[in-house]
Amino acid sequence: MTYKKATLLLLTTLSSSTTFPCVDLSWFKRDKIINSLYASAYGDALGRVTEFIPTTEGIFNKYPNGVSSFDDFTKEDWQGIPEMYTHSEKAPYTDDTAMALLVTEVLIQSQKEQWDLNKTMSEIAYSFIKDKGNIAYGWAAPFRAPGNACLKGVLTLEQRLAHINPSKDWWNVEATQAGGCGSVMRAFPFGLVFHDDSEKAKLWAVEHSKLTHGHPIALAACAAMAVGTTACVNNRRIRKGGYIIKGGCIIKDTPQPIIEKMMLAALDYDAGTAQKIRKALNYAKEAKALLNKSGDTIQQALKNPSFRAFHDKVFAEFPGWAADDAIAATVYVFALFPTDLESTLYVGVHTPGDSDSIAAMSGALVGAYHGGISESNIAKLEDSDRINSLANSIHVKSNRPHYPDIPRDC
Repeated sequence: MTYKKATLLLLTTLSSSTTFPCVDLSWFKRDKIINSLYASAYGDALGRVTEFIPTTEGIFNKYPNGVSSFDDFTKEDWQGIPEMYTHSEKAPYTDDTAMALLVTEVLIQSQKEQWDLNKTMSEIAYSFIKDKGNIAYGWAAPFRAPGNACLKGVLTLEQRLAHINPSKDWWNVEATQAGGCGSVMRAFPFGLVFHDDSEKAKLWAVEHSKLTHGHPIALAACAAMAVGTTACVNNRRIRKGGYIIKGGCIIKDTPQPIIEKMMLAALDYDAGTAQKIRKALNYAKEAKALLNKSGDTIQQALKNPSFRAFHDKVFAEFPGWAADDAIAATVYVFALFPTDLESTLYVGVHTPGDSDSIAAMSGALVGAYHGGISESNIAKLEDSDRINSLANSIHVKSNRPHYPDIPRDC
């Protein structure tokens, strides 16, 4: 059952009753998890073609109508990649998704076998090392544009593993100066797999960063992304008439409480990163005001010189290459379009910075918060079957909550 159909079914039930039915809502979380994994990979694959275009103007010069789907790719975009993708017209993702899926696989096994932190981090390290050896299709394949810090970190892991008895925390490469976005882009799976334990998701995402990125801004960004993802998965929200029904109250639909949790998580590791998240949230409020005033869609607004200037200002400040900027850019997009995946990805893809990472991370949050990925887009995405299998392998506890009557006013 898709997220949209499942939500419609529950809304239909709600419309005939003043109380929530006593039902098992595990399917609701399952759908959020599936949408998050798909939306992140899809955003990553879309952003691959605009990542190294340094200006928004340059993106629209190459793509006059923008990039909304794989159908907007040029012939050039299908070159420089393995022929299997060109012949099948399956759009490949970058190192962002390649490493995130490896992390997801290990976390699922860790959850099943009840591994401790050290065992889990070691297995993630082994996974990175092994997949790096797949020169044609692994995360380090040239067409996936792997980051230098990830390459350097995994090389260090390989060298350490060569020792007969590596130390217990051999996976911590102590790269305290590495503050790029290479670890935060693969942090959201911790929030998906450990969605019922936000603190564990945060702490383990932070420790996993140390495999390649040990700078405080990288740790803070990973903490925020993991906590944000768990909050989105657990945000039991049913949209009805522009509002949500949550905890028995009808309230305005806003992701701000989730973003505030992300700020607090980041603050545990780096105050500057938390401040950037706060600033990104304020920028999103400004952007919403501009869009409401003009009545433009984001596709129209990015052709408007006034909004384009604001857009470029935001992403000049948060280009996404560093971890703190990546999480700030992600929050900006998430706060701007929390229930509109198409617009979320459109903003992320049309950024004069690390487009694929911004689209992937914001896609992960919106996918978990609201869903919205279309089956036609999934069909053209690399490894769509593998992604679906992983999402369905994540354990979701069955629950049958009973909700009190929904008051007319809260």
